[in-house]
This record gives sequence, structure tokens and C-alpha cells, in this order.
Amino acid sequence: VLNMGLQIPEQQLQRMLGQALTDPQTAARLMAANDPKTVIELLRPYFAPAASQLMAAENR
Repeated sequence: VLNMGLQIPEQQLQRMLGQALTDPQTAARLMAANDPKTVIELLRPYFAPAASQLMAAENR
């Protein structure tokens, strides 16, 4: 579980990483990242859809 203000389930995190790794530039940056903060920054564009889905699920 990754905590970015919300608890992101492992399955959701795996999807975000899968999407991020399809972009060669992002994949290279993720591989070179030395700290969690950098990883979070790189995943931020992929986080918004995941957060929306989580909030929608919580509101059901």
C-alpha cells in the first residue's frame, strides 16, 4: 500500500506502475529514482485517475 494522502491498494498501485512503465521516459526515470519522493512525483500524473476511482468507490 502506498500512502499519498490516500491509501492506495496494491492492485491499484500495480496498474499505475504498469501505465507509467509503458512510457519509456517515465520508465527510465523510475528506474533511476533514488528516493520515494521522486517516485511519487513521477507517478503523480497516473495518481489522479486512481484517486478518482478510489473516491468514487468510497462514495458508493
